[in-house]
Amino acid sequence: MFEMTNLNKTTYAVSKTGTQLVVVTPYNPSFIAAAKAQLGGRWNGAAWIFDIRDETEVMAMLKKYYDWKPGMALVSVKVYVEAEQRYSRSPFVMLGRALVSAWGRDGGARLGLGVRLHAGAVTSGGSVKYWETVIRAGTELVVHDVPEGMARSYVDGTRSKEQIRVELFRTIPVLDVVALTSESEGLILRIAEIKIILEAALEQNSAEV
Repeated sequence: MFEMTNLNKTTYAVSKTGTQLVVVTPYNPSFIAAAKAQLGGRWNGAAWIFDIRDETEVMAMLKKYYDWKPGMALVSVKVYVEAEQRYSRSPFVMLGRALVSAWGRDGGARLGLGVRLHAGAVTSGGSVKYWETVIRAGTELVVHDVPEGMARSYVDGTRSKEQIRVELFRTIPVLDVVALTSESEGLILRIAEIKIILEAALEQNSAEV
């Protein structure tokens, strides 16, 4: 049985608190295994906690398993499943996170957060003990909140999954907070300047009258 950790997350974030690096990512069993075994990562119920001195290694791991870095745009993609996919006692993981998850042989399967079924079907199968997550041939999924680096690596063939094709669907631009803050401050200063000019003009007009 796979861990009930961050199955319902589609967000990515890295922050620092004292001696710790706090990392928020979607569920990815390969990342979880590497985080524990290689960097001593600890799951606190909401995020992964690492020693801040391992920041370089943590960022490299985020690149490897999510192709993400802070500030990267998130995009929407279409996933075309050309041949039936079956995953024994585990979810269908692609694009850095669990897209479809079954919980037993007879319970069917559910879509991950930010995933929409455009065509086809997802279900469960196998045996009671060795249940499977099943994605039928011809299924099309729309997946939101995918790091642009991850999406493009599948589109250009750098990454691939046999008999599954990915196309870009929509890009969500990342707000440039620094630039917007600077622009806002500039506008505030300009408004103050205009106010001074208007007050001076009104005083002059009053004096002339």
